[in-house]
Amino acid sequence: MRRLGILAFAIAAIGFTKAEATPIYFTHQGTATVTIGSGDPVVLDYRIEARGQIESRQSLSGGSVLSIEHEYATIFTPGVGPGEFFYIVSPTRTLVDVITGAVAFARGGDAGSSLITSSADLAYQTWTMDTSIGPVAGTATYDTWDDAPPIEVILAGEGGVMRFAPTTTAPYSLTATVVPEPASCLLAGGLIAISFFARPVVRAKRALAETIV
Repeated sequence: MRRLGILAFAIAAIGFTKAEATPIYFTHQGTATVTIGSGDPVVLDYRIEARGQIESRQSLSGGSVLSIEHEYATIFTPGVGPGEFFYIVSPTRTLVDVITGAVAFARGGDAGSSLITSSADLAYQTWTMDTSIGPVAGTATYDTWDDAPPIEVILAGEGGVMRFAPTTTAPYSLTATVVPEPASCLLAGGLIAISFFARPVVRAKRALAETIV
């Protein structure tokens, strides 16, 4: 029973490792005029931090657009809100158009409209969203923030609808960082499994040696 338990642990470790996806962290940052809830518009240097999984990447528009939904996203808003950041409650994603060479921070879903769209850059035309990139600096346009559904943010009971004022010349950059899951679980699981199967063989050899002696 003990050996069965060890084997079960090894299998679970291997299964856990295979089930784990590969995280990719996106940083969208730039300058914009931002309104949150009933507050006044504030010109600030924002930073959006979001996490997705490479395995959830989708190919859209005949393969010209790649998109990854965010598991979570936060926006850092210096001078605005508790702790100067908010959780973005609304579903969002990061996408790249390899034809135009632009990236975007967009509403969630295959048809979610772009909220922040970068200027074109050759680096984006060969980026398949499974490697790290950036920071790639340029400019961005901010639009569709007034469209439905609105983008909701919240922290400590504060927040509401977040809106970026439309602009076409704002500084912007994207950084994406891939962080592969450690292979330690797989290695440990494999070693445990080898140990499990090796022990009966060792014991059998010892028994045979004792019989011969």
